[in-house]
Amino acid sequence: LKYANPRLKPFAAEAGIRNRICGGGTMVSSNFAVAFTVASLSTAWAATCRSSSRSCTLAEEGDLSEVHADKLLQSKAGTLVQQLGEEDFSKKRCKKALDLVFLVDSSGSVVKDGKIGQAGYDGIMETANFIKDVVKDLTLGTDNKSTRIGIGQFSGRKWEDTYPNHVYNTVEIALSKGTSEGEVTKAIEAMTWHHKSQGKHNLSDPETYTGEGINWVLNDKSMFGSARKEKEIPKVLVIVTDGESNSKWEEKGTKEYSPGKEAKKARDQNINVIAVGIGFDEKNTGAIKELESLVDDKKKLYKLKDYSELNKLVDTITTETCPPKPTPAPPLRDLTPRPTPLPTPEPTPSPTPLPTPKPTPLPTPVPTP
Repeated sequence: LKYANPRLKPFAAEAGIRNRICGGGTMVSSNFAVAFTVASLSTAWAATCRSSSRSCTLAEEGDLSEVHADKLLQSKAGTLVQQLGEEDFSKKRCKKALDLVFLVDSSGSVVKDGKIGQAGYDGIMETANFIKDVVKDLTLGTDNKSTRIGIGQFSGRKWEDTYPNHVYNTVEIALSKGTSEGEVTKAIEAMTWHHKSQGKHNLSDPETYTGEGINWVLNDKSMFGSARKEKEIPKVLVIVTDGESNSKWEEKGTKEYSPGKEAKKARDQNINVIAVGIGFDEKNTGAIKELESLVDDKKKLYKLKDYSELNKLVDTITTETCPPKPTPAPPLRDLTPRPTPLPTPEPTPSPTPLPTPKPTPLPTPVPTP
């Protein structure tokens, strides 16, 4: 291989990295390999520019194609590294610290007619897209100025048959791990319905255990159990559910997991609870009462006809979870009336002096004859 610029030869050789890391069998994506290669070439270009007394913006020995190639490599390297590595936070709507957990209902009614992957039928897919769109506007990171995301699904087996082992919860991504949009997106895309037809779970008819689900995210180490302790970092729980809980906490002396009481425990821990109810029948007063018990303010409760309407809530939930800083009021004007200044008196004119009278001349005496 003949190189137009011999300075790039050693860096091109270095960029021919193997496609497996540390013998673990993990494949390196082609995009990453390209980014690494281009970035290496760009680094070589920059290094030789710094060490050379000649200008890198001019063609050496009149080879304009070489300069064009150098500039192209540098440009592409910056673009690819930005796409695959650092996130661009400049356009994010929320740029503050937040511990945000999504608790997602994964019961049997969430997917209609078993139609996985079909809009209007697959509630898990619709919820995943909704969370992904909310996350796009948040500034994720590991420091105390950034947001972290936790996602969990809740359901369970028939209470009568399996109590107290009726609860079934899955961590999609732990709060401590949800520190980059890429990792959170990967976890969201891997979410599956809790029905056994998906091959990951063993529930033939997943039921809804909302109270138990809330209790789980409050205490589990992967969720609010690992929330940051700083009081100035808000904690938010967004619950997405499509029906009344199957918990029977008032029967047979079972441990109480009333959804309303569990939600209050969350608020007592300074967690802002937001609820999204999907397809609730307003005539089912018991279900509506339970749904409303999840929040302390009805403005934090959103009722939708079906999962396809979730996309309409993206901006609203983003603002609710991360409210903008209030615009400071303009300084108050001093409205005390100022006294009217007295008019400046005109000076009294000096009197005009009277003219000095000329003395009357004495008559000239007539000489005596």
